[in-house]
Amino acid sequence: MKSTINIYDQIVKFPTAADIKANGGRTTYLMYVTPFVGSLVEYSGRTCYRSFSNIKDKSYEKFISNIVKSGHESVIEHSNLVYAIFKVGSTDIHKDCDLINRHLINVMMYNGLINVSETLAFYVLSGNIRMFKDLIRKYYSIKSYNNKVNPILDDIVESFYELPKYFFLDMINAGILDESKFNTNPIIKDSADCLSIKKLNDYVSVLNHDDFALKVRAFVTVENGQQVARRVEVSNAVNRKHNRITLEITAPRYITHQLVRHRMASYSQASQRYCLEEGLNVYIPETFKTHPGAEAIGSQLFKNALETYKTLIDEGVPKEDARAVLTNAQMSTVIMTGTVESFDHFVEVRADKAAQNFIRDMIAIPLKEYMAKYDAEHVNERRAPRKVIDEAKSNPVKKKQNGHKNGFKPKYKSANRQQTPNNGGQKKTFNKSAGNNQKNNGKPSGGKPFKKNNKGGNKFKKK
Repeated sequence: MKSTINIYDQIVKFPTAADIKANGGRTTYLMYVTPFVGSLVEYSGRTCYRSFSNIKDKSYEKFISNIVKSGHESVIEHSNLVYAIFKVGSTDIHKDCDLINRHLINVMMYNGLINVSETLAFYVLSGNIRMFKDLIRKYYSIKSYNNKVNPILDDIVESFYELPKYFFLDMINAGILDESKFNTNPIIKDSADCLSIKKLNDYVSVLNHDDFALKVRAFVTVENGQQVARRVEVSNAVNRKHNRITLEITAPRYITHQLVRHRMASYSQASQRYCLEEGLNVYIPETFKTHPGAEAIGSQLFKNALETYKTLIDEGVPKEDARAVLTNAQMSTVIMTGTVESFDHFVEVRADKAAQNFIRDMIAIPLKEYMAKYDAEHVNERRAPRKVIDEAKSNPVKKKQNGHKNGFKPKYKSANRQQTPNNGGQKKTFNKSAGNNQKNNGKPSGGKPFKKNNKGGNKFKKK
């Protein structure tokens, strides 16, 4: 039995206690990986350097390998791993140090780095790839001097071998992982042109929306010395804690400063340190129009700032220092990844009438409308029941009947539904004329939708 059970399937069957024993005692199973995680991570990283023209077939493999080797792993936070920890006896992952290091899991959980939920049959554990790598690094550091083994963390280590090797080159070099054990055909799907982008407006697009709904058709518990078969579904509230959304947001820098205040998220932002700012790429607030002369004054300031910036560059001043004269109206692009639960909070506070008009009207309200529509189309149709259904409470399983394992014949006949990424948007298309730098040769937008110039290096066309 592999450590992954029906990846991307929405209905799974957990192993029995006998299965766990036969499988060397493994209790932790990788249930979900972000679809097209390599492409998503590369796109997020290329946003920082505006190097979209470098995206080729499977170029994400080399890109991710290089950033992992360099130790700059923040970009791989735009990913999601979901584990299920099957309960054996009275397992409590928060307290039982024989099964999992209490300090490691609790510190990461309470800091929002790893999310944990509990059901009758199992725990659900989720976080991005970087967080799980950090967890295992710390575990091996502690293990090296106290020699205590934690089976759950060992199971997580084993699950790494079914993911792409390029995410773990540093751990291979450190001797934590064995390169020969990596699967040559990883369980995830990926390709250079599979990332879908759902454009909400000219300022915000959805790059990924996990749609993982864990439904366990049957599991067996022992009660009063007898085996009892049950069925359980994870509630929508729990799913919101473990599913993640990745957004691409284009906004002036005084707005991106507000975005990063939401600390339960991961960010990648276009770098002014490495990328040259070209063109009058600024946002002029609508309120400038309501005050005589304000728009002209502001526009002149933005123009002077850009000319001064270019002059400093020509004088040999590095871009990272010349950017000091640019204004907060300069447009920027941010990739933002967080759980659905964290975005529930985001839209609650940022769609409020007290929020600043740009972040409210251009970002939060469109996102709120998108999430409501998504829930209506995807979540409500598979909303879990409020209570656990006891399939055989009145007829405990004692022996095989009707040829079904453990004597349990599910009355639920729901077929496995294949997990697919959000296909609501347009697939990215390659623009051969794209360069590495973005330009906006248009006039300041005065509050009108800001339009990207595809000639500036963004190889993805949003229609």
